[in-house]
Amino acid sequence: MAQLWTTGRVFLEYVRLLVMPTILQVDVYYERIVGVQHGLSLQAGLGLGLLGLSLVSCLLLIRRARGEARQSTRVLAFALISTFVFLFPVSHIIPFGALMSERLLYAPSFFFVLLVVAVLHSPVESLWRRGQVPRLAVAVTLVVLLALLGLRSFLRSREWHDPVALWTPLLAEVRDDHRIYNNLAVGYVERGAPDRAILMLRRSLELRSDHLPALNNLGYLYLQSGRLDLAHSAFQKVVQRDPRHHLAWNNLGVVESRRERHARARRYFLRALKVNPYYATAASNLRQADRLIAAARQTIERLRPLPDLDQGQRRELARACRAVEKQVCAGLHHAP
Repeated sequence: MAQLWTTGRVFLEYVRLLVMPTILQVDVYYERIVGVQHGLSLQAGLGLGLLGLSLVSCLLLIRRARGEARQSTRVLAFALISTFVFLFPVSHIIPFGALMSERLLYAPSFFFVLLVVAVLHSPVESLWRRGQVPRLAVAVTLVVLLALLGLRSFLRSREWHDPVALWTPLLAEVRDDHRIYNNLAVGYVERGAPDRAILMLRRSLELRSDHLPALNNLGYLYLQSGRLDLAHSAFQKVVQRDPRHHLAWNNLGVVESRRERHARARRYFLRALKVNPYYATAASNLRQADRLIAAARQTIERLRPLPDLDQGQRRELARACRAVEKQVCAGLHHAP
């Protein structure tokens, strides 16, 4: 029954957005406004009533359009049915992986405008012809309304182009949602502010320590800043909680590559490809690791037989041994 009540509440919110999109939010905040409905509420009941009315209206209009030649009736039927058809998949009648979101109303909005025009066309045209409508007032009202809605859409589109501008206002009302801080971190990375992004990710993990996207993002930022131990620790926690997280396995390999432990890195890249055989980044990293391991083996074979090595050759041999994890190097008298 929770799915039924949730469907009604979501449908009502979609109707509000179509009629008067004054308050626009994104997926996360809708869980606070709408949420999963575990019982019948006034909003859920009203939404279900509107949903049923829409279905009945669709059936009646189909029946009427088939027996009537008027084009206006057919346009009205087409607009209502199309609005409902495009709204149906995202009304939570069938769960689709998200509660709701305003961006899912792009197609329904087009047909909803057509529906409004179809409903108002005949009565407005009749009054217009009889001179009972102040034409200038109607024209000015329409222009103002279109300008206001157009401005709202323009400002909202600008927010969607900047994650920081999109998510920051939510902190004023929702300060305990870990996903908001993770999304803000992504925005700060795009702005070139990694330190600020790290603060956001730490706050996200304070709220929910097992949030893997934030944990993986934090490890990536540590990796980019050269803090390899912290990066390794973050990625290790990710794969411990989710052994099928191919991104974290690959990132562990990158950490070991930075440490010049290419044989160990190779094993991590193979783990990433075992989970996702089509992960091109891991495949490329694996080929690079194989080339470096082959070069390290050649270095070992070239330097190991030499009776005496200078300091530079010792360092070169040490790096090669570290790259391939060749235990025999530890026993060499000239190995550091």
